[in-house]
Amino acid sequence: MNLVTQKIASNINRKFDPSEIDWLLNREVERFIKDRIKKDQDSLGFEATEVDLDAIRTLVVNDQVLTVRKQALTDRTVFGWLPGDYSYLVDDFSVVLQSCNKTEYYKGVNFTTNPEFIYAFPLKQSVLDNAPFYVNMNLVLGGTTIISQSSGPGLPTAEELFTYKAYLMNQLWSLPGGNTTWFWERYGSFYKQGCILAVMPAQQAGNTLTIDGTTVNATETVQNYLSAPLIIPAKVDDRDPVPNRLIKGSARSNVLKSTFARTRPSTPVSSVDGNLLRVYHDTKFIVNNLIISYIRKPAKISLALSVDCDLPEEFHSQIVDRTQVTIKELTMNPDWQVALQSMMLNKE
Repeated sequence: MNLVTQKIASNINRKFDPSEIDWLLNREVERFIKDRIKKDQDSLGFEATEVDLDAIRTLVVNDQVLTVRKQALTDRTVFGWLPGDYSYLVDDFSVVLQSCNKTEYYKGVNFTTNPEFIYAFPLKQSVLDNAPFYVNMNLVLGGTTIISQSSGPGLPTAEELFTYKAYLMNQLWSLPGGNTTWFWERYGSFYKQGCILAVMPAQQAGNTLTIDGTTVNATETVQNYLSAPLIIPAKVDDRDPVPNRLIKGSARSNVLKSTFARTRPSTPVSSVDGNLLRVYHDTKFIVNNLIISYIRKPAKISLALSVDCDLPEEFHSQIVDRTQVTIKELTMNPDWQVALQSMMLNKE
């Protein structure tokens, strides 16, 4: 990617900062992904040809299990928080149970209250006096080093914290699966500005983030949620997930009241509400598990941090070619620097 971006720079007679080239490349990656997503009539989920899916295959996460939760004991819905790297929903499924004590489930007797621990690590700007910045980093959770970096490539200015944030979050999302999930600033209804959030089921001591020699301690927040015990159906056939029927949140009232369209064990009704997936049940069945496939957020290209394009390699040239066209169009304007800054601020 470095070689091809040098090709871009050689075709213009005005200098672009590496961060500006990064932004333009990432803009084209986002457009490339959106071009391969064909919205259905309700603008929910997406349909794509095999070629389209192949172009973004490195971003598709299959069979991600979401913890089933309940907001209120009398509420006939369950939900799961979408992952921190979630971008677009591909498919969603439920494992349902019909042979159960419906009255107890509806009243919430089978649900338990569980604590959840959220550790917020403030991401602070480097305090070094000279470049390179963001070279040394150490993240410790529960006394265990999660990520350690002692000789990173670094960034030319301390103000490029947003670039380092994207780089760091991608590393955390790439960690092997476990009991800890990672988010940026928001997890469910919890929000902490400028913080990396680690969410886990048990309390931990010794949680710090060190960047370029400056260490900050994570703050702890405990919140409770309702969950049902995972029930293994006696019949093997009952363990298979069934496809949910995704609807717009604004349509759920009419759908759930409809005789023909209401939620059913064979096709439970679901909706995406902000950063959660909600599934509706009735007194005839319960939702035992939620499973989704989704397109994750791509890693942000960074020349300074040596982060390459997340798309399959055979499509990299398309991203470069599209970026070249944008740069050529920009440089035809004598005030291209002002135009570019406006695009970056407005995320055009």
